[in-house]
Amino acid sequence: MPRSHQLKILIFLVLFLTVVFMVVIWNRDFISIDICLDHGGRWDYKNSTCNYYRDLSITVITVVFG
Repeated sequence: MPRSHQLKILIFLVLFLTVVFMVVIWNRDFISIDICLDHGGRWDYKNSTCNYYRDLSITVITVVFG
């Protein structure tokens, strides 16, 4: 493989990984909020934290009559 071709591939990979890194950094808050909500939590915007309460006192029982 010619050296110029290897250099082009290297430049492409560096640019691609830089763009991916920047997108992840810029969307970090969105990703955190989305994960919190997907797991049934409530996002606290003031403190930038996920509040997840699991109420163990409530049990749901489904009965199927045949």
